[in-house]
Amino acid sequence: VNCPLETLRTHAFHCFQAYLTSLTPSDLFELLRMLLLSCPYPAFTGLIVQRIKQELEWTWKSSNVRSVP
Repeated sequence: VNCPLETLRTHAFHCFQAYLTSLTPSDLFELLRMLLLSCPYPAFTGLIVQRIKQELEWTWKSSNVRSVP
């Protein structure tokens, strides 16, 4: 997050995203929760919130829950 090289920062973030896909849902949300509560970098915290929202959206769409009209 504090790396001046944008390409290295982007590569590290993509590696982090790939790692997240290897976790079980419970481990994923626990890790994201811990990072959200302890990360000192506001920009990265925003990315964590975005990932949580994406995970919730993906989970919602893959469930059998119907939307309320």
